[in-house]
Amino acid sequence: MQPEEETPPSVAIAEPEPVRTLEPEPKIEKLPAPEPVALDPEPDPLLAESENENFDFDMVEDEAESPYHLVRILVVGVNKAGERNLPVLRYAESDADHVVTLFRERYQFEVVELIGEEATTFAIKSAVMNLVRETQEGEDLLFYYSGHGSTLSLSNTEKVGALLPFDSASEDSDPFLQQEQMIRIDWLLQAMSQSKGRHRLMILDSCFSGFALPSFEPVGLATTKGDYEDFDPLNNPSLQILSAGTGSELAVELPEAGGGLLSSELVKALKRRGIRQLYSIFIDVKEEVRYNGVYLKSLDGSPGTPQLRSFIETKGDFVFIEPKSYRNWELSQETALGISAEPSSNLYAQDVSEEEMEETLKTITPAENGSPTETLPKEKIERYQARASVGDPEAQAILSAVYAQSSDKREQQAAADFAFSAYENSDTAGAWALGNVYNLGAGVDQDLGLGSQLMQDSGLQNLVYFASSYNQLDDSVNAFQNADTPEGKLNAAGKVAANLAGTTKALQSFIGGDTLTRFSRNLNDAKKNLTKNKPNTQRAGQKLSKAREILEGDIDLDPDLKTQLLNALESAEQSLAEDKLDATVETIDSLFTQTQNAQN
Repeated sequence: MQPEEETPPSVAIAEPEPVRTLEPEPKIEKLPAPEPVALDPEPDPLLAESENENFDFDMVEDEAESPYHLVRILVVGVNKAGERNLPVLRYAESDADHVVTLFRERYQFEVVELIGEEATTFAIKSAVMNLVRETQEGEDLLFYYSGHGSTLSLSNTEKVGALLPFDSASEDSDPFLQQEQMIRIDWLLQAMSQSKGRHRLMILDSCFSGFALPSFEPVGLATTKGDYEDFDPLNNPSLQILSAGTGSELAVELPEAGGGLLSSELVKALKRRGIRQLYSIFIDVKEEVRYNGVYLKSLDGSPGTPQLRSFIETKGDFVFIEPKSYRNWELSQETALGISAEPSSNLYAQDVSEEEMEETLKTITPAENGSPTETLPKEKIERYQARASVGDPEAQAILSAVYAQSSDKREQQAAADFAFSAYENSDTAGAWALGNVYNLGAGVDQDLGLGSQLMQDSGLQNLVYFASSYNQLDDSVNAFQNADTPEGKLNAAGKVAANLAGTTKALQSFIGGDTLTRFSRNLNDAKKNLTKNKPNTQRAGQKLSKAREILEGDIDLDPDLKTQLLNALESAEQSLAEDKLDATVETIDSLFTQTQNAQN
C-alpha cells in the first residue's frame, strides 16, 4: 500500500492552469474551459465501406436505429507516474490500447485517447471538459483510466482518491504542486455530472480508486429516487463509477492475463456477443476477480474488490450495445436485411416467451455458496441479462428470481428493481416476480400476504418461493432442535411458526388462474404497453396475438360470447395496425367488461 499524502484540508485541487494560492476552491459549476486538445478525427467506417463498389447502400438505410445517438469516450493509460517514487506499471498503457480497440472497432464509439506521455494533467482535464461540453442530450459519456492512484487526506476523517498523470510531481515537491498535478476523483465526478449526456460512467483501474467523497452531490442534477415504475436502464440517466478496488486497496496487474485484473476481465466480458447492461457485466467481472483473488491473496494479500457505485438515484444504467447485435435484436430474426441472423445473435433477437419463463422458473433453486447466477447455465443468464436490459419483462422476472436467492443486499435490490420493472409491462411476469420478492423480502420489506396474492394473480406456479420457504423451515427446525437455552428455543420456535406459515402460503400459491383469466391478463398487458409515456406498440401487438391464441384454443365459453370477443379483438388489432392507440385502448376496455361479465 502506498503512503498517504498529508495535505492541508483547505487546499483545493487546481484546475488545468497552474494555481498557486490558498484562496478557497472555486465552485465546480464554474469549471474552466481550457483550450481543446488537438485530436485527429477518426475515419468514418461507413465512408470507408462506401468506396467498395459492392457495398449495399440499402443495408445502411434499413439498419435499425441505435438507442444511443453517440457514445463519447476518453481513454487514459499511464505506466509511469511522473517523478513519483512508484514502480513503472507494465500493462496500464497496453490495457488502454485494448480498450480503445474494443470500443472503437467493436462498438463503434467515438474514442479520444491519451496514452503514455500524452496523458499530462492539463491534457486530461482539457479533454474531460471538452467532452463534457460537447456531449448532448441522448448521448453518453465514458471516462476510462488505467494507471497509478493515490489518496489525499482532506481532514482527520475525510480522504479522496486521485489519479496520477504522466507529469505527476514527486512526493518531495511542494504539496501545492503535487495537488495541481493530480486528477482528483471528486473533480472528475463533478465534471461528469454537468454533462448533458444520459449515461455517464467512469472506469478506474488504479489503486485507491474506490475513494469518492460520500458527501458528493452532483451539481444541477435531480437525485430524487424515482418510482419503481420508472425503472428503465436504457432511457433513465445514470452517473456511475466502476473501480478496481475499495479506497484502501491496491489494484493488481496479472501477468497471466497480460494486464490489470479489472481491465482484463472487463474487456473479456465486453467481448461477449449481445446487449450487456453494466450491472450484469459488474457481476461477471466481480466473480472473475474474486476467483483470481484467491490466488493473488496467497502471494501478496492484496486482491482487488471491484466496486460499482451510482451517484444519482435513478433506475438508469449504462448499456453496451454492439451495432450488429442491436440490429439483429430490433429486426426480424428470420431475415435481417435479407441476410440470416447469426445463430449466436438470435438469442438476443427473440423475446422471452411466457412459456419459456414458466419452464425456466421451475428450474431455479436457491443458490448454495457463490453467485446466484450459478442457478442457471451461464449462456442462459447472458441471454436474460441482454433481454432484460432492453425491457423484456419475462427476462426481468427470471433475473429477479435468480438475484432474489442471493444474500447480498445489492443483488436483492436488483431483484426488486427487475420485479417492479417487469410489473410495469406485464401482469403475468411482473405479478409473479413482485410476489416472489415480497415473499422472500428481497430488496423490499417482507409481506407474505401481498406476495402470495400477487403470485395467485399471476397464475404461475411458485416453485422458487416454495423451495426457499421449505429450506428456511428446515433450517429453523434444526435451530430449534439445537438450541440449548429456553430463550434460544423460544426464538427458534417463533421462526418455525413464521416459516411454516410461509411454506403453507407457497403451497397455496401453486393454484394458477383459469384460461379466461390468462386472456384478461394479456389484454391488460397490451393496455399497459399502449398507455405508457412511450407506448410500445410492438409488444402490445404481441399481447393481443397471445390473447387471440388463448381465445381460439380450448376454452369453455358460450359460442356467441366467444364470437363477440373475437370480433372485438379483431377490431382492436385493426386499430393498432392503423396506429389508432386511443381506439385500441377503448376496445380493450370493452373486452375487459365483457370478460368480467362472463366470469361473474
